[in-house]
Amino acid sequence: MSTPRPFVVLVAVLSLACLSTAQAPRWWKGNLHTHSLWSDGNDFPESIAAWYHEHGWQFLAFTEHNVIADHERWMKVDDVIRRGGRTALGDCKARFGEDWVELREGKDGKAEVRLKQLGEFRGRFEEPGRFLLIQAEEITDGFEKRPIHINATNLASVIKPRGGSSVQRTMDRNLAAVAAQAASLQRTIVPHLNHPNFGWGVTAEDLAAVLRERFFEVFNGHPAVGHEGDAQHAGLEKLWDIACTLRIDRFKAPPPYGLATDDSHEYFVQHQSKSNVGRGWVVVRSVELATQSLLDAMLRGEFYASSGVTLRDVRFADGELVVEVEPVAGETYRIAFVGTREGYDETATPVVGEDGKALAATWRYSDDVGAVLASAEGPRAAYRLRGDELYVRAIVTSSAVPANPSFAGQRQQAWTQPVGWQRRVAQVPLEFGAVDCGGTWRGELRGIDVDHGGAIYWSFTRDLVRSDAEGRVVCSVAIEGGIGDLCVQDGKVFALGLDASGQGADRVLVRDARTLAAIGEHALIGERGMNGAARAITWQGGRFWVVGGEPLAVHVFDEGFGLVSRRELANAPEGLRVACFGDQRFWFGGASGTRSVLCTDAALQPWASVPGDVAHGLASISGGRFLVGVSVPLGDGRFAGKAHVAEASPSGGLRALAD
Repeated sequence: MSTPRPFVVLVAVLSLACLSTAQAPRWWKGNLHTHSLWSDGNDFPESIAAWYHEHGWQFLAFTEHNVIADHERWMKVDDVIRRGGRTALGDCKARFGEDWVELREGKDGKAEVRLKQLGEFRGRFEEPGRFLLIQAEEITDGFEKRPIHINATNLASVIKPRGGSSVQRTMDRNLAAVAAQAASLQRTIVPHLNHPNFGWGVTAEDLAAVLRERFFEVFNGHPAVGHEGDAQHAGLEKLWDIACTLRIDRFKAPPPYGLATDDSHEYFVQHQSKSNVGRGWVVVRSVELATQSLLDAMLRGEFYASSGVTLRDVRFADGELVVEVEPVAGETYRIAFVGTREGYDETATPVVGEDGKALAATWRYSDDVGAVLASAEGPRAAYRLRGDELYVRAIVTSSAVPANPSFAGQRQQAWTQPVGWQRRVAQVPLEFGAVDCGGTWRGELRGIDVDHGGAIYWSFTRDLVRSDAEGRVVCSVAIEGGIGDLCVQDGKVFALGLDASGQGADRVLVRDARTLAAIGEHALIGERGMNGAARAITWQGGRFWVVGGEPLAVHVFDEGFGLVSRRELANAPEGLRVACFGDQRFWFGGASGTRSVLCTDAALQPWASVPGDVAHGLASISGGRFLVGVSVPLGDGRFAGKAHVAEASPSGGLRALAD
């Protein structure tokens, strides 16, 4: 048995200077997403740094695609021009002198220019308390046709894309590589997810489920990032609120913080259709302009994101969030406080295409998620939390249009970070590992689930068991009638109560998740329910999904077990008895020995039938990973249980992961 370990998202080395009482924190403005000729930008990095230095930014990170500027590199001058940098070479010479620019004749006889390394030009700009350059990288990866880009700020060496068997696995594997470098060097490295709507790459559910990711771009100045979404995809504001809500409520983990960035590539033509400078930035409250101090402050949420609005102050103390704008003459401001309250309507539905298949899109949620809790006109507003908010954040919108907007109808804005969530999350979110359930029990293991607060629930046919994440039994209760598959939701355990045959279920038993005390039960079979025995149960989108009946179908029930819909399940594995929703798909497992798992999309359209034995339980954890139950016969009708961690792929099925 292994011991669960805290997520090592970032390894922070506190700077003693940050603790000095001689320095009062102040605001520092910076951009953490910038491209130059080192990747797909069209200007020299030193010329780009000069623009930011001259226009009032205090820190800047170059984030080239899968490369950092730390080695010799030459580029054809013709290629610079083809990218749109027609005057780049001349401008660089005029700014830095003829001697600064190194040219040579390439093997093909064409002129080449040497690109400067970060270490060669940072000394021209960096000045204590005035300007800072930070080494970074845009880890550029993808799954199928969906782009997955993650910036790593303050890394020491290139991190190659890790790939993965899904969007969530790709994110998690790259973030794990960042964490590994941070741990090995005892160095703070802050990763953030870039432009989730670019190519519709990452959904709110993906962001929520990858607990290693603490930051993402709520605004990106590139015109092709889908900031407002479209008819089938949520805009970034809604995406953030859904991710915050799911992260806090379902995963008991801190919500993601939101950044604004330029993602600048094009420096010579200023237009809405171009990815230009000066569109998005973060403003960090820190005691000094130093990489460690800035990143430590960001980890504490001491920053806001902006596309034009400057805040004089934002503070959260004694249950009150106060926002003050640095007003500009002639502009008006609206400050909205946005959040999700306890008891929100959890109902959500997948977005389905004309072919009936689920799109790779954020589900549609109720207006309770990310509701406007209060708003005010003017440069100052305050919101006192009632106590039932999962989180609260503020959006400031100005009447002013940005000088160079990235989409039609844009107004200057600022975004503060979510507050008021701390008491609702685990101090350190757990990374579940392989685990043995303590004790021996009456009957084989029929199902497992987790509550993301550190508890695992085990259904041993005649014994319901709650253990901690290390497998130590916290409590158990005998169920003489027998139980099958189970799921955990909203502080309750919902276990299928077996019928006389012992193979199917005719009711759902409801138990308190903490004590396992009986709360009640719901009949499943009848005129308003199923026409045959239930075999598996899971929870997703504010609904119970129960598999059973004749022919085999998925029955969708509301929270009171009123039947909402029914849909036949094609290609179901023989002896189906386990259901799970995880990594944006449904998973249905057959009887022991069949080694068959049906995977469908969110609309129950078959995606793949893959090998894997999940007959004894399957639970989604985080980062696209699962806990797979294993039943261990001991003789005399007694069984032990254990679980291992797995990931899924359409080709390899459910693969065990090293703990």
